[in-house]
Amino acid sequence: MGEKQVDKYLGSVQLNISKKELYQMLAEALDDQGNNKEAIRYFMQSLWEYEQEKKPDPLWEISFWSSISLTYINGYQYNEAKQALNRVMSLVEKISVSQKEYEDIFLTVSLNMGLLYMRLLEYDKAEDCLFVALNFCKRKEDEFKITINLGWLYLSMWQNERAIDYAYMALQIIKDIPSTRKDRDDAEIYQLLSQAYARLGREEEGLRLIDEAIGLQENVPSVYLCRCLCLKGIILRKMDRKASLEFHQKALDMLFELKMEDTELLLTILANKIESEEDFCPEEIELMKKAVDNGNLPDSYYKMNIFTSIVSASLSLGSMAEAFYYSARALEIYQRLVTEAVRYGSVEKLINYKKDMRFFYELFFLGLMDRVPDLSGIPGDSPLMLWMQNYKLGDYYLLRQIRQPSGEEDADADRYHLAAELNYLNYMSEFLHRKPETERQHKLLLEKSRAEYNSFRGQQDSQKTEEAEEENRYEGFWCMDYYCPEYKRFRAHTCGFVIVWQFARPESKRIVKIGDAVSLKDSILQLRDAVVRDVSTQAQAQKLYQLLLAPVMEEVPDLKKVQKFIICPDGMLALVPFEILLGPGCRILYIPFMDLLQGKKSQYVGRAAVGGCPVITRENLFGLSPLQHSGEECDSVAGALRSVGHMVEVFSGNGEIGGKPFSKAEFLKYIEEEPLSIIHLSSHGFYREQENMFFISDTCEEMDNPYKRCGIIMNDVVKEHGYCPAESVLFGEDVLCLNLKNTRLVVLSACVSGVGSGAGGEWLTGLQRAFLSAGAENMIVSLWEVEEESTAVLMNYFYGYLKEGMFFDMALCQAKKDLIRYQGGIYSTPFYWAGFIYIGNIESMG
Repeated sequence: MGEKQVDKYLGSVQLNISKKELYQMLAEALDDQGNNKEAIRYFMQSLWEYEQEKKPDPLWEISFWSSISLTYINGYQYNEAKQALNRVMSLVEKISVSQKEYEDIFLTVSLNMGLLYMRLLEYDKAEDCLFVALNFCKRKEDEFKITINLGWLYLSMWQNERAIDYAYMALQIIKDIPSTRKDRDDAEIYQLLSQAYARLGREEEGLRLIDEAIGLQENVPSVYLCRCLCLKGIILRKMDRKASLEFHQKALDMLFELKMEDTELLLTILANKIESEEDFCPEEIELMKKAVDNGNLPDSYYKMNIFTSIVSASLSLGSMAEAFYYSARALEIYQRLVTEAVRYGSVEKLINYKKDMRFFYELFFLGLMDRVPDLSGIPGDSPLMLWMQNYKLGDYYLLRQIRQPSGEEDADADRYHLAAELNYLNYMSEFLHRKPETERQHKLLLEKSRAEYNSFRGQQDSQKTEEAEEENRYEGFWCMDYYCPEYKRFRAHTCGFVIVWQFARPESKRIVKIGDAVSLKDSILQLRDAVVRDVSTQAQAQKLYQLLLAPVMEEVPDLKKVQKFIICPDGMLALVPFEILLGPGCRILYIPFMDLLQGKKSQYVGRAAVGGCPVITRENLFGLSPLQHSGEECDSVAGALRSVGHMVEVFSGNGEIGGKPFSKAEFLKYIEEEPLSIIHLSSHGFYREQENMFFISDTCEEMDNPYKRCGIIMNDVVKEHGYCPAESVLFGEDVLCLNLKNTRLVVLSACVSGVGSGAGGEWLTGLQRAFLSAGAENMIVSLWEVEEESTAVLMNYFYGYLKEGMFFDMALCQAKKDLIRYQGGIYSTPFYWAGFIYIGNIESMG
């Protein structure tokens, strides 16, 4: 409706309404239909009419800026929305309004501010604003708006059960509201419920609800119906790919029919449609590029995800230039968003970026690098090389960013606390919002860290000097940072990569392609199978050598004579005993992140805890048998540690001989009393895949938690209902809650203590990562089920060399050589000596 039509309309109706009010009404109606640009145009016309009247009307201005703020939010113009809401509050301060008018205004401002913070992913602020609005609520219509938006907020925060609760609350409220748009409101509730149920694995319920939503509005094409059709396509993707495509296409056709300029919805439909297709459609990719380039979508992790879809499609279509271009744009957004997230300290933002960037790293570096014929010419300081170096774990990259000094003490403290929280929660991408009680525990832990931070600041200068001295220890070491893709996630066949460089010359970094992912996985499994069965490993080791090391040796011939390696293995590569491939004479350090080589080293030498020889009952559901040599091993270890000045507490058996019983409760109590320098545990260890978790827990949440699927058997507690794992097992999750920042060495002399779950771009999530996350600096763990007697002999040799002042890693290496020669070679095969690896730095007990 143009200006002439407005004049004609005003002349034909007997309404006490001005032009400015009519334009505002038209703008609000257009915004409600999703026509954002036209809505803003009519809002501006309304403002122009008001200025022409030259009659101040503060109440109208308040109404105007409140309305347009919501339109700005829907149009992704967030700065303009903030300015409009600030304008409202400044107007309220200048005029006198009644209590009721003030409450109505403040309700609208709080509601719109909550919606704005939701879009900015600042969920804590959004929640506060929405509850403030709820406190001012007097009408059912307003209560419904706030309640349904709280449901969407909790869905965004992955609190799916709470989202469902608020959706049903909204459904109860709307029953009492006579409304012309009741069908659309009901449809929105059903849409919210369907997404929440689908996330909880209840796809059938989700489909039933989304069908309800579609049924309420299918006779009238609208932007809301488009969203419902797209959502149904998403839910159907795993169940019926063909049907999923059909619904995405229906949504796309309807959006074109409506001629709506909803960039976000268009890109959402296109991205999900492409995800459901077997082959990429060039026309759809071009449409995505046009929409994201010419649209008004702000920089966000959502936009970054759209870029990853374009990168993936470009790679499959062979458009390398497009892949490079959109990858660079995504990286720019990521860097900017991380800077903002660190500045504002939003854990929610950081976790979202971590999840999205993990996929982006894999897409970019696996897909793109797989097609670059010659990697040797890439400069060591290029952005490509730097990003390749930092692909390993999204949250660890964030930790590095957070810990950079800002010059402001309070900001530094916040960064330190946030770093501690992220390190503690490095596996809880979804659990953070699903477990509020855990979140409260984390906040309490962070409060305790302020004192630690103050001492941390005071030690920085001396730490720099120590780091300079530390680098000399790694003279002659070569670093190999591996990455092996989770190949099933990619349409294109991809290979693995390794960055290799001399520690003393970081500028010499080179990226080398290694064997393809499928072959690597098969070869690793074959080698491990041969080792565990204690048969000849020569053929399997040679095959894996050709995949993992031969390409590197060919690219860097100097490596053939090297015997010192720092290896940062990725995913399943963390299960490879590299000593078998390189020879037992090589000195090998395993680390999850190269940055740990530069970390602060504890100088604490004090108490030590040595425990083993658990009492095993017949009710034990792990199917274990009592250990015969664990007690001897613990005595040997305790004697060696006492001889070098440690105060050692020995936990053994049930404590009947006078010592402390080897129980979970006693052990945790001892650790909490004061710092420990050395921890040695000789017992049964385990790691279970999800399908083998029934004997510990039948809850999905615990089965999803990798730290509940690994542990050390400390004792057997049997109650009326049977075996009690919670009081018998030191789980990885228990370890995470410990303070081990002064612990220099943890030795887990147990089966599979170095095994865990892992995807491409991650260090394994298991006991080893739990101890490292809790603060332990160095570890010795096992890669398979080890033999008890040979392990006791190995540990006896190991601690003997520690008494002589040898470095931890060298002591283990020399102990393995002695074990190979023990009693004429009865333990000479790799099964006995190659299973234990050293994770950490070059360090000694002295």
